[in-house]
Amino acid sequence: MQGATFREVFANRCSFSAGAFLTYVKANGEPKSRLGLSVSKRKVGKAVQRNRWKRLFREAFRLEQHELPKGFDFVVVPLQPESVSLEKIRAGLKKHAWRGKRRLEKRNG
Repeated sequence: MQGATFREVFANRCSFSAGAFLTYVKANGEPKSRLGLSVSKRKVGKAVQRNRWKRLFREAFRLEQHELPKGFDFVVVPLQPESVSLEKIRAGLKKHAWRGKRRLEKRNG
């Protein structure tokens, strides 16, 4: 995803928190869903921790993409320096994706 797409997703303000990370959701009008990552040095720390978070999020998205609703952009932001288990990330991502889909459908009628 490009920078403008990130700004659109953040501006949409449909977000959910799982304690360890925050997920922003926006419909993208395409046949597949996309993942964006915003892993800041201030929240997470050094490069090793940031890269670990990114690997975990990418792997969770890869494993769950067939279970997630189609046609959405997801931007994930970790909120703590310690990474959590892959299973917790997978469960949180799936939960946030479906909650976001329902909320956006309700909002748009």
